[in-house]
Amino acid sequence: MMNRKQFLRSLAGVGVGVLGATALVGCADGVDASLVDAGDIGVDETPIEGLACSPATEISNNHGHAVVVPAADVVAGVQKQYSIQGTSAHRHFITVTAAMFAQLRANQTVTVRSGGVSHTHVVTISCVLSEPCEPTATISANHGHAVTVPEADIIAGVDKQYSIQGTSTHRHFITVTAAMFTMLRQGTTVSVISGGVTHRHTVTIACAPPPVTCSPSAVISSNHGHALVIPNADVVAGVQRTYDVTGSATHPHQVTVTAAMFDELAANKAVSATATGGTHTHDVMISCGPPPVTCSPSSVIASNHGHALVIPNADVVAGVEKTYDVTGTATHPHQVTVTAAMFASLATNASVTATATGGTHTHGVTITCG
Repeated sequence: MMNRKQFLRSLAGVGVGVLGATALVGCADGVDASLVDAGDIGVDETPIEGLACSPATEISNNHGHAVVVPAADVVAGVQKQYSIQGTSAHRHFITVTAAMFAQLRANQTVTVRSGGVSHTHVVTISCVLSEPCEPTATISANHGHAVTVPEADIIAGVDKQYSIQGTSTHRHFITVTAAMFTMLRQGTTVSVISGGVTHRHTVTIACAPPPVTCSPSAVISSNHGHALVIPNADVVAGVQRTYDVTGSATHPHQVTVTAAMFDELAANKAVSATATGGTHTHDVMISCGPPPVTCSPSSVIASNHGHALVIPNADVVAGVEKTYDVTGTATHPHQVTVTAAMFASLATNASVTATATGGTHTHGVTITCG
């Protein structure tokens, strides 16, 4: 990611929507206009509620001048005069009009020429995002499509076409216009409808991270009735918190989730903690989404005479119907079919029953997670 200074320099080089204007002001005399210094950039770091603008200024042929245009002035939008004296021995003034502030609120760049007798300066004012934009895209009715809008494209702000094919077997294209890029720079979400013959997709592009959708679940080691519930709102807040995990147990424990752990959860990463209190502790694994399937199935076969059934944990995780040979050491074969619904029950640590078929007789089979 670019830092703030790199972002400002990048945007200043784009020169989007330049508007020229002449200031109605004067300047002290007696300065050699041939003196040229590197342009000083002054940035007002004050955040604006409802407007993602932090004005940056650059002064041509600069020799110590500086000016700060407060973010609040852009919001107010009322004509205002500024001194650009800075550390220079003489003064210049510029006037930013209401029309110019309107341009800035639209994330356009404006230029103002200072007053002066022996020389003048051109002041360029840019209204840029308070923080660099990292676009995210959501595609409706999606079946493998994907699109990435680079941060550099947001800065450039020029019409551009993107393929949203992704892993799908067919293509769609979207066009993001310059006006849409302007909206994104302002922090506004935009929607684009793809092309298509048999169907289309709506692509929503935002200049903000997607909402935290983590619904934490916890697995507690050597558990005897303890339970931990963490609301999604706590992950969004990201503030350290201690939870009581007594559950149905006869003794209490507590688990503390730190701000750093909430950050990991918000990024869909699992974290580990310890349930403390009392005479013993428990390891706690917290993840976003349903807990991992830890079932290692075991089976009891009725009237058994050498048959055996082995179901790997991977089959429970996959959850796809499967038929197993349960011949074992017996002299005749049998088969047991475990359906997808039965695997779903096993994944919740519930027991299921099946029947071993084939041959002249059958066997009842009870399968449990143990």
